[in-house]
Amino acid sequence: MTRFLTLLKKMVGFLTSKYIRPLDKLKFMISYPYYLSINYFNMDSKCVKRTSFVGVLQLRYFGNHRNLALDHICEHINSYAKYYVNAKTIVDVGGSFGTFSLMANYVNPNCSIFTIEPGLKSYSILTGKY
Repeated sequence: MTRFLTLLKKMVGFLTSKYIRPLDKLKFMISYPYYLSINYFNMDSKCVKRTSFVGVLQLRYFGNHRNLALDHICEHINSYAKYYVNAKTIVDVGGSFGTFSLMANYVNPNCSIFTIEPGLKSYSILTGKY
């Protein structure tokens, strides 16, 4: 029950965000439950998973994450977006799967973003070579 309420709270935060365009909210709300249900049953931490992301067709990742995209979107909206909405340059050290860079680019498409990721598997996913 607690997980469901947390998910519901994040969905409401997503839907009321000033940073997300209305059409992207609709696309996300339609596609996200599908990916969430698939990834819920596929908890192999070594398997590369896919999910919908704001303004991007798919985000790829691996690990035991169930709610990765919504968690990261809400984290950015609630905590970080106000800091990079007007930035000219962003450096993402430890880029992982690229969620921070994707969200920063979505909120501020005119900034230059430099992402550094030393982990080979994450780097492969980040660059689309996995």
